[in-house]
Amino acid sequence: MGVSAGQVIDRIKRLEENGVIQGYRVEVNHEVAGFGVNAFVWIEIDIRQDVDATLDYCMAIPEVEVANWTTGEFQLFLTVRVRDHAHLRKLLLTSLRGVPGSLRQSTVVGLAHRRRVGGQYAFTWKDDSGGSEPS
Repeated sequence: MGVSAGQVIDRIKRLEENGVIQGYRVEVNHEVAGFGVNAFVWIEIDIRQDVDATLDYCMAIPEVEVANWTTGEFQLFLTVRVRDHAHLRKLLLTSLRGVPGSLRQSTVVGLAHRRRVGGQYAFTWKDDSGGSEPS
């Protein structure tokens, strides 16, 4: 990158202190870990329901990866990760039925996907030494 390791460390430290970098994570291969099925659950929520209480309830469910409060017909959009279809069925009929203010649900199973590692601000770089670009 053309800079010293100390400069890189200082820059990372400043980004952490300013809240730009909020943390670090491990990338898990869900298939190998035994949770190869992902599904998306839309839930219509009663308009009187507290948003934060609903999101907190959902994030306490281990299978829920992401909980989004949205606009439109369904106010809650969940990404869930399960072992198999029997696990998904159990999740839908137990924990997800108890979502506070839940009126109705719609679920679809993911068949294939692509994901930008690191989200919108993922950094990629080209290795000028003749190697390939990291993914």
